[in-house]
Amino acid sequence: AGSVELSWTNAQTYDSLEIFRDGVSIATPAGFTTSFVDDQTNLGQTYEYTIVATLFGVGSPPVSCSVTVDLSVPPPTALSCSDGGGVAELSWQLPASAYDAIAVRRNGTVIASLAGDATSFIDDAPPFDVVVAYDVRGSIGGDESSSETCDLTVLAPPTDLFVRGAINTSAGIDLSDAVFLLTALFSGTETLPCDDAADTNDDGLLNVADGIYLLSYLFNDGLPPPPPFDAPGIDPTPDGLGCATSL
Repeated sequence: AGSVELSWTNAQTYDSLEIFRDGVSIATPAGFTTSFVDDQTNLGQTYEYTIVATLFGVGSPPVSCSVTVDLSVPPPTALSCSDGGGVAELSWQLPASAYDAIAVRRNGTVIASLAGDATSFIDDAPPFDVVVAYDVRGSIGGDESSSETCDLTVLAPPTDLFVRGAINTSAGIDLSDAVFLLTALFSGTETLPCDDAADTNDDGLLNVADGIYLLSYLFNDGLPPPPPFDAPGIDPTPDGLGCATSL
């Protein structure tokens, strides 16, 4: 369906107004109304609209106009794209009326078909570190709109996420992490999943000082390990250490 927007100027405030489409009454707005949107029209069809005002029970001479509903489908507007941290977040605005359906394209290929009143979409599988062109098009009655495109580069999320002090694979940070670290350092019977997590004092080295630092935090009111500690993150002080296993 298409839509027709009517507007007019009132000579005064009437008791009521009546709007006709092709001789059939379609609306009776208040007497002060100066605009109306008819969203029950078909693309490409010509209609004649008539407005009659009533004041003190007397109807005014009819005022008419004819219009052909544009075959072109208006595009979405204000299309924007942003990096949502490993995903592409798209948003847009709709024209006066909703579409039958909305198609989202990435580099010319449809990746999503949405309801006609959708105004946002998240691409949770974008290619990383390359420029991608997105466009959003609405369709009505099988006809599709044009669209502006937005270009976006989604950066690959960091892979070396860890919690400093969470040295073994158990939940939380406790004595077993310190034991695991010291066992890995001096007996060689354990392999550290993440060297950065075991660098509890964040000096870029793995040695007995890390075990002492963690034990001091756990049992002697020592300082907590430096970030990332409260939640998984990347090392804010890059060094030669890394993670064979990431959280």
